[in-house]
Amino acid sequence: MQALRNLFYAACIAVLAAAASWTPNLWSQPAGGGPRIGVLNIKDVFSKYQKAKEFEDRLERETKAEKESIERMDREMKDLLEEVQILDPSSELRREKTEKLVQLDGLLKFRVEQWNQKTQARLNENTALIYNEIREECDRFGQENGYDLILKTEAARLEVKSKESANQRVNRRGVLYYGKTLEMSEGIVKALNDRYARDKASGGGGSAPGAGAAGS
Repeated sequence: MQALRNLFYAACIAVLAAAASWTPNLWSQPAGGGPRIGVLNIKDVFSKYQKAKEFEDRLERETKAEKESIERMDREMKDLLEEVQILDPSSELRREKTEKLVQLDGLLKFRVEQWNQKTQARLNENTALIYNEIREECDRFGQENGYDLILKTEAARLEVKSKESANQRVNRRGVLYYGKTLEMSEGIVKALNDRYARDKASGGGGSAPGAGAAGS
């Protein structure tokens, strides 16, 4: 399910790129005071946030069920095609089975298209939801812990398998180096997961956008 996971992360990065079109300059943090700065690996937070993981797992299960259903339809079409090929071209039965084959083909294409559109919409909606929760948690965490600035960062090396161009990925990156003492991703992940666990225990926060059974 790596392709689905990559699609999810690509959606995350697209939202972040739109939300942060400028990159402030880094400056040193004076020992005797001055601004307190933290950096956040957004992809790492997405991958470790329990709510995001549950959504991804649920979508993976639904995608597997939908794929199996589509494969059954595809096998039915192949069997029907074999039947049509051995029938008399002028027979009424062949005409009926050919019409059914055409209908099944159209239904299959429509179903695949609808599933892809629905999945993409759910990915976009969930990405925006998770991103907003991370931003809100950064606001709380930053204020409570005396941060003046929190910067978004990414993995140090580019992934050559990405569908984005290298120039797009290079231009999006603003932080080229930071001391590891500035890293605060784990603190945000813990705060998010603790809050999510409390929300679930109280009967809220258990569902992601578009949640539902496959094919609904």
